[in-house]
Amino acid sequence: MPVVPIGNLQEQKQLMGKIGYSTLPGRRDESVAADGSILPHWEPLFESVGRHGSGVLVDWRNVANRISRERGLAYRPASLDESDPAEGWSLDPIPWLYSAKNWEVLDEGISQRTRLYEALLTDAYGEQRMLQDKIVPAEILLGHPGFVRALHDLTPGDTVVGLGISAFDVARDASGQPFVVNDRFDHPFGLGLALENRTVVNKVLPRLFRRCGVRRVGQFFTDWFDYLTRRAQSGAENPLIAIVDASGEDEDSEIGFLANYCGILRVHPSDLTVRGGKVWIKALRKLVPVDVIWKTMPGAEMDSLESEMRGKPGIPGLFEAMRIGGVTLASHPGSAVMQSPGLYPFLPKLCREFLGEELKIPPVASWWCGDPAALSHVLANLSSMVIKSVNSHANFQTRYGRRASVEELDELKRTIQANPTRFVGQEEIQISTIPTSRRDKLVPHGSVLRMFSFYDNEKGPSVMPGGLARVSTDDGIVVSTREEGDSKDVWVCSTEAPEPFSIASVVDTSLPAAPYIVPSRTGENLYWTGRYAERAQFIARFSSRIIDGRVRGYSHDEAFEKQHEDLLMEAFYSVFEYDPSGMISPEGDPLDDLLRDPACSIGIPYNLQRFHNASQVTRESWSPASIMAIESCHTGWRRASALPQSHFGFSAELDTLQLNLAAFLGLNLDSMTRDEGWALLDIGRRIERGTLVGGLLTFLLKSEHEGDMSMLLNESVLYILDSVRTYQRRFHKTPNTPMTTLLLLSEPDYPRSLHHLLDRLIDIGGKLPNPKKQEHPLSLLDPMSRKLEGFVGPFIAEVEAGLFQKEEALNIVTEMADTFIDLSDYLTVTYFNHANR
Repeated sequence: MPVVPIGNLQEQKQLMGKIGYSTLPGRRDESVAADGSILPHWEPLFESVGRHGSGVLVDWRNVANRISRERGLAYRPASLDESDPAEGWSLDPIPWLYSAKNWEVLDEGISQRTRLYEALLTDAYGEQRMLQDKIVPAEILLGHPGFVRALHDLTPGDTVVGLGISAFDVARDASGQPFVVNDRFDHPFGLGLALENRTVVNKVLPRLFRRCGVRRVGQFFTDWFDYLTRRAQSGAENPLIAIVDASGEDEDSEIGFLANYCGILRVHPSDLTVRGGKVWIKALRKLVPVDVIWKTMPGAEMDSLESEMRGKPGIPGLFEAMRIGGVTLASHPGSAVMQSPGLYPFLPKLCREFLGEELKIPPVASWWCGDPAALSHVLANLSSMVIKSVNSHANFQTRYGRRASVEELDELKRTIQANPTRFVGQEEIQISTIPTSRRDKLVPHGSVLRMFSFYDNEKGPSVMPGGLARVSTDDGIVVSTREEGDSKDVWVCSTEAPEPFSIASVVDTSLPAAPYIVPSRTGENLYWTGRYAERAQFIARFSSRIIDGRVRGYSHDEAFEKQHEDLLMEAFYSVFEYDPSGMISPEGDPLDDLLRDPACSIGIPYNLQRFHNASQVTRESWSPASIMAIESCHTGWRRASALPQSHFGFSAELDTLQLNLAAFLGLNLDSMTRDEGWALLDIGRRIERGTLVGGLLTFLLKSEHEGDMSMLLNESVLYILDSVRTYQRRFHKTPNTPMTTLLLLSEPDYPRSLHHLLDRLIDIGGKLPNPKKQEHPLSLLDPMSRKLEGFVGPFIAEVEAGLFQKEEALNIVTEMADTFIDLSDYLTVTYFNHANR
């Protein structure tokens, strides 16, 4: 849809006044021209805000945050306080708009920079001309922790990938000149987040997206996978591409989203092994060869055998497999050395030497302190400088001179003088501002653009038409891209209709047709996702029973009901074989530990966190609705447990938690292919339920209580196992131990009975592959199944005749509970450990 001009300059200024947007004195604004007029490509946004009223900004942000939370897209940096559910990475739905002309300048500059760094990377691990010709000081290159000495002579070319996905942080100064302030080549953050932002903002502003003719980013990924496919050394028609990720749970959202979006397999380094010069996935069925690895972790950590960074997760033997052409890794494991800001003072000359061209987008003005003249300049202007380490920023946080006190500047000066070769001083530019929503207003905030590219050795550089914008805080400081604050989607406007593309046409070749690969680690986490979900649901129902007893009572006197609560707590500890003396408040109320204490292993926070952790590792397995249920469980309880509310106040939260867990478990009956992964998820549920039912029945059968206490204990057991209504419909009797045992032990058609659970495990277990060197798990269940079949008939007849052999029932229940535990151990050894494969 063509953009209709708003009107003359006076009308445009009236619109800006209506919206309340005004630029900052002395600062260049990306949306407003020097004469105060709105730039043409920004006009649709301002017109839309003006037409709806500035109050719509609150609505847009609320919708964006809701979509992010519900779909589990809200990135939470590790630096944030987990106890504060209000903290998190905030998405500003107001995009950063670029005209086609302005973007073309950036595209050309970043393309050139990608070519330059590909040449420099090749030189660093090859001839090292930049050192021999004394263009770059050796300390900068060879002293960088990202220079992997083990890979010298393993240069990018036909058999080795150089720059994979790369990131460049671009900012404009007051004159409009773009500068690159950071380069990231090793495992750049933000590509998945940029996709998440595009997904959300497109949902919030679909009409505006079409009006602006925004260029799609999908073709960039299509080209990326076409490139990876061509780089497979095996020559396979359908090479297997896997994304390897060792990130913590805080970043699993981004990598998981990338894996889902691209339709590829996500693996952890522990999922991979090198044998015979090739890399293999340790899958449930067998070892599966990998052709191409897309890495999203530090390259220097990729091979724990040859790496100098000991103790990090890695794939022993990977570098040797690369050397002999057994696998393709994107990007080069030693590319981190190219991220050093120590190269910035020398880039213009390097560009002329290696490309024969002038640098189109310069780096921000930089001085390497190892040069005496540059050191004098930096120290003389320290109060206006930005000081960075030439090595890893993890060892020295960037310092801003103008924000430092006199004492801090003196300390910084001494630090630089003590080891000047370690530091670079950079000019701090006055970055341009862009419109940013703050409540019901548009306000100007400084922003940095992160652009993404990769280098195709046959077709040259490819730049993504869009990126990730990072907005400054209210005091104007642009902090690290990974820290708290606002991010934005980036729209590149075009007057041409977008060309159709299909990511699926390329990425479907990255997965084998059959069988579906379930890495052992994925299978193990699916298994524990099922177990922790079932366990959290059990603890929630138990807590609800305790709270209901305190609030409503059971029509008995206070002493009797206190005795019953103590008896339930004893049963609860018995089920989990838990010593209550280890609780944080042994003299206080144990319910506090179950509801609030994240360190209590039998509490809701502890088990929900582990449910969330396991589900994040397997994120690509879940449907959007399942992810919504997972995030609702996690964030909802974290928010509830942080409130200073009474136990009664938890009643509604417990109901909501049980509903969300039931939704998650139920959704996966319909939204997952019933393959090996689904089987392990369901087996985990059934094993956990079997141990919990068996534990409660064992306690009940060992109980010597009679009369009202026995009746109430049976009722509580049925309540906790969500079986009260089933019991009433089945027996029409007051709860008693014989009938409760009959229902929960021997009823073959009741999903919560041990009989049904055993049959279910036998049925689902058939989906698991046959181990090569061990018996199938079903071999463990068959003897118990035969024994149970011989027990059930006589047992039912005895109970119906008014006879109840408690000891016999207790023996069979105990044996079945032990069988479930043995099965869990057997699964771990058989499918989650590949030492002998």
